[in-house]
Amino acid sequence: MARYVAPKVSPPTDWFIAATFAFPISCLVLLLVENFSYTVFDFNMAYATGIARVAYTLPFMIMFVVLTLKILRLIQKPGGSVNKGYFILSAIALLGSIIFAVPQIVNDDTSLAIQPLTKFEDIKRPNIVLFIADSVVADHTSLYGYTRQTTPNLEILGQQALVARNFFSNASHTTGAMGAFYTGKYPASTRMIYRPDIFKGLDSYQHLPGILHNLGYRSIDASLRHYADPEDLNLKNGFHVANGRSLSFDDDGPTGFLSQYFPLESYFLHSVYERLKERFMHIFLFGNMTNVYDSVQNIDPEWSELRLDSAADIRKLKYVQAEISRTQGPFFVHVHMLLPHGGKYWPKRRQWSQGKTQSKSFMTDFYDDAILGADDQMQMLIDFLKSEGHFDNTIFIYASDHGNRWVSDKRLPLVMRFPGASIVRDINHNTQIIDLPPTILEYMGIEKPVWMDGESLLSFGDREHRPIFLASISGSKSGDNETGAMVISDYSQPFFSLGKVSVVIANRVYSLNLKNNRFEFHELEGHTTPQSSLRFPPDDDVRETLITHLRDNGYDVSLLIQR
Repeated sequence: MARYVAPKVSPPTDWFIAATFAFPISCLVLLLVENFSYTVFDFNMAYATGIARVAYTLPFMIMFVVLTLKILRLIQKPGGSVNKGYFILSAIALLGSIIFAVPQIVNDDTSLAIQPLTKFEDIKRPNIVLFIADSVVADHTSLYGYTRQTTPNLEILGQQALVARNFFSNASHTTGAMGAFYTGKYPASTRMIYRPDIFKGLDSYQHLPGILHNLGYRSIDASLRHYADPEDLNLKNGFHVANGRSLSFDDDGPTGFLSQYFPLESYFLHSVYERLKERFMHIFLFGNMTNVYDSVQNIDPEWSELRLDSAADIRKLKYVQAEISRTQGPFFVHVHMLLPHGGKYWPKRRQWSQGKTQSKSFMTDFYDDAILGADDQMQMLIDFLKSEGHFDNTIFIYASDHGNRWVSDKRLPLVMRFPGASIVRDINHNTQIIDLPPTILEYMGIEKPVWMDGESLLSFGDREHRPIFLASISGSKSGDNETGAMVISDYSQPFFSLGKVSVVIANRVYSLNLKNNRFEFHELEGHTTPQSSLRFPPDDDVRETLITHLRDNGYDVSLLIQR
């Protein structure tokens, strides 16, 4: 009679080794499939809702099980101890690659980023609130002379504030504009133009929120993920909370250590982790994945949770109010209102669009109602600050990040109300978003760091012809004339995401297209400097100024030099 032989049971260590290797491979395949489907077919798992998510869940689970079994067989086949050794050696090789990367630490000394401030006696520490109304141009605000009263509350605020009449963003899109504000540096300096650009090296540490952190401020960000979120942009040691998350600092435990000494590697791993976590929550029905790009473009108005309507911005205001209420000491807040963003608008208050339908994008009546809605939201925040006793000790800034339809060569609103309405003036010379950090620091009694390119508006003097440099993305229309969606069409050396560089001199904008080397200029509408008083430099000199700006910031400009 044949003897029964029990099937061989794999030891738990073998299962663990197999699963340990199978899981990250399965995760990477999931991300690769996601990237491919979204790039080629414009579809990702965010579009799968309800039970349809199982279409992703089951394939992932099957792939993980199959890979685990295959790796298990490799470990246990004849000579298994040798095969198991290969897996152990691969782990050792990975560790070795990290050890060999250590020398790069010497070349990235972040301790030089922000020198600690030791003297507090003469330093003012007011609260600081930056209220960004996305895509609002000055020509559509009643404070700047628009015939429709789109900004009645801003008009009242402007009576007790510094008002810049010719204010420009240094970038055509939110990412570049906010990068310029945080650092006080030109986008050409930080290479922060448009996503996927991120801060790198010292730029990750040299910024206004970092200075404020050293002064004991608690910094709060309520913006949007991917495009303006400080952690997504790799801004370090500045914000304490951002868009519902608590952020860590480089001195916070082992993750902080890795971030400090392996900044780009740490950012990459963290980004992969965040992407995987969001997708796992989605396909296993624990949460909902948001398509960030669609959410800012209003792709599908049936998805009410993604519409940039008044309710979405009100939730941001409530989040900011809750964070301010739990803050002890001075605070810095960036709140980014997307109601006026476009291409379509969903204002709650319908003064000029009442009874009308948005048959196309960027309709003026809806745009004006959205600006009016943002003005109401600003007043809600001011009323809260007053009720909490904060307003009269707050630098309150109303500004926009870029012009409608994503341009930088439009005048934007800038109103800065200082504590006690102590500074009331109109500024008619050209100003820019990188001037805001030096202005804030001068009011506080802090000398501007040498790495900031902007200049304070409080001791500016008469600089009518000061050049204002602007950056636009290297992109083209995506084919959707309704949304005006932009894509990076030529993300390559030497300019990568930078497609056009411009300079504003008085009421004229000169531009150099970096793809075809075309140089041109146009006059600015609504500029407050009288035309008769202007004297412009020769075109060749301006072109050379633009090339010098790029060269000074490390770009290879050999292809732009005319022979």
